[in-house]
Amino acid sequence: MIDSEFAGTARHLASRLMSLARFSSTGAPAWDGDDVDPVRFEQQGRPALVRGPLDDGLLTGRAGIAVALAACYRLPGGSSAWSMLACQTMHSILDNRSALQPGRLGWQSGALGIARAAKLVGDLAGDATLLSAGRDYAATAVQALRNNIALCPSYADLLDGEAGHLAAVLGADLPATVEPARQVVARQLVAQLAERAIRDARGARWAMAGFAPSVVGLAHGGSGIALALSAAQASGIDSGGLIGDALRWEDGHYEASRGGGPDWRVHGRPAGFAWCHGAPGVGIAAAYRSTTIADPFAEISYARARLAAAAHRPGGSAFDGTMCHGLTGVVELHLAGAEAWPSAATQHLRSARTVARYLTRAGSSGRPGWTCGVSGGRTPNVLVGLAGVALTLVRCHDPAIVPSLAHPGLPAVAAYSVKRN
Repeated sequence: MIDSEFAGTARHLASRLMSLARFSSTGAPAWDGDDVDPVRFEQQGRPALVRGPLDDGLLTGRAGIAVALAACYRLPGGSSAWSMLACQTMHSILDNRSALQPGRLGWQSGALGIARAAKLVGDLAGDATLLSAGRDYAATAVQALRNNIALCPSYADLLDGEAGHLAAVLGADLPATVEPARQVVARQLVAQLAERAIRDARGARWAMAGFAPSVVGLAHGGSGIALALSAAQASGIDSGGLIGDALRWEDGHYEASRGGGPDWRVHGRPAGFAWCHGAPGVGIAAAYRSTTIADPFAEISYARARLAAAAHRPGGSAFDGTMCHGLTGVVELHLAGAEAWPSAATQHLRSARTVARYLTRAGSSGRPGWTCGVSGGRTPNVLVGLAGVALTLVRCHDPAIVPSLAHPGLPAVAAYSVKRN
């Protein structure tokens, strides 16, 4: 396999991730990171950081770092030490997992995301025991939801809310015996999303995190919820027109003169340029829908997102490189287009690599550098850290090495269909 600058930077990041690992007395790998302290934020009214060990999550913690290390191992010049550390990390997570708790089953930081990581690392590193353990863990999570749907938080968001649980349940690698439970849980979550929807003449929307104003976007808005509902539709579960209603509400807020959909969290409602609350997330969701259901609007929505993202170029002395709210999310938008529309894959991949060169060439010859984390903090995780950048650069080198972690994955039925075709 021919080397590339994307592979080179990803290898550098993998070495950095490995150097940041620390080990417990039992040999379990762990990483530390900065995050916003919710207590101090509430007390002071402004972000305050706290440093501590990362959780086990796919986007937020150790499992995602393991995926990044295993993916980098598959690059030209990849180190077997990265693969070994990835497997060691996943085994330590799965061997010492505690009883499932409310809010700890989703794809962002819960059991279903960890199970997905086990499958990815198992495939990338050739560890069959991880594949089996991940399948068992996913089965345990789905059966737990079957027995008590209240284990899912009572809000709609894609990030560990009902939509996130729905997409993760439908995408999970499960034993055949658990398929009936998958369908029961998915139907119940679709029903809860329908009941929670706020409908009016403009369409359907949901309160962000269950209490805040409705927003446009992937993480907490209609695009993410429509993405999960499209996975349900691909699996034979109808949502009664809710997908179209959600997209109609979001489309009604598109403003070409302002550069796209507004970020409702920010005063003045500027156009959003983030994976979580902006054009990249809206476009990634559209690309996903085009691979799962017959959505005639998906290509239009994606084209709008691509146009909006084109206005987002790094400047100053440093720029945000993260997947969640930085340049890596924009790169994933173009990579999603390459996967969704194979006839134009070369064009979309070229666009992804053009944008990614801001990451690979950062800090050289007067170019701005890039940062990660939140509020000036640093973290190695996928969502806002080094592992997310490394994974996307692996995909820029060769998208076939590892699927995107920018969405919860294809539903199992659709994925099987894609493999057969």
